[in-house]
Amino acid sequence: MLAYEDMTWENYVLICDAIVTIDQSRLEDELTEQPVNYSHWSGLLAKAKGELDIANLELTQFIARTTKEIQEDSLRSGKKKTAKDLDSLVESHPEYAKYVQRVSSINQKYLMIKGLVSALDQRMSSLVQLCSAKKAEMKLYN
Repeated sequence: MLAYEDMTWENYVLICDAIVTIDQSRLEDELTEQPVNYSHWSGLLAKAKGELDIANLELTQFIARTTKEIQEDSLRSGKKKTAKDLDSLVESHPEYAKYVQRVSSINQKYLMIKGLVSALDQRMSSLVQLCSAKKAEMKLYN
């Protein structure tokens, strides 16, 4: 969870290097440990997706609520706003940037973790190929 909470670019690079490295002298162990690592990062990916969905919903709700408030205020004053006017007013609202930044931050974390899960997929393919090559080499010498 610490890696999840502190998913910076620097930490991403360190984690990526750590999880994709294959010690060929421990191929059997590497194959055994792979599903645990994959499930761990897949779980974190699901957590990030859930947070991203919530942040997007909160942004959508803020836009709807603020648009409605602006529309009601303009109707009371007798000045109807166009859709473009409403969008501009909502997007210039000080809180709008906070919601967008939160979505952006969580999306970046989600994409980084998605990249780690993809790297683990590729790692598994490499492990399978390395094990097959090792078995073929052992047959050759036996």
